[in-house]
Amino acid sequence: MQEAKFDLRPLRGIPRAAPRKSFLDRIGAAQPKDGIVGTNLTYDRGSSGYFSYSLQNQLHESVKNVIGIIVFYSINGEPLDIAKIEYSDVIPAGLAKRLTGRVESSVEMLNAPDWRRTFPPKPQGKVEFRIFDFQLVNIN
Repeated sequence: MQEAKFDLRPLRGIPRAAPRKSFLDRIGAAQPKDGIVGTNLTYDRGSSGYFSYSLQNQLHESVKNVIGIIVFYSINGEPLDIAKIEYSDVIPAGLAKRLTGRVESSVEMLNAPDWRRTFPPKPQGKVEFRIFDFQLVNIN
């Protein structure tokens, strides 16, 4: 019986499939929740705790069922209170929706102590929007 002779050659790398483009690639390296932002918070009735703000959709897709919170801070940077964000209707791509809410009137006084000097009254302490979840909507 004869022995089979084989030439030894290095293994070649296995070609990999090109990575697919995903939804995240279209909005950059940011997490999807970063595409929905809260902006332009103002107090509405002076020292009553009513406020309004805009939810801005910076994505290329429409969204709905936005859930999050607004954190109010004193002018010294201490957290004061939170308000819930719940918006179930559609916000089209690239647009915004103006919404209203209410916190205790003392939050407004500690967050915007000089509210009578500007109209509409704006926060002087930090206001932080945290968006936790939303759904993409395919509108054709």
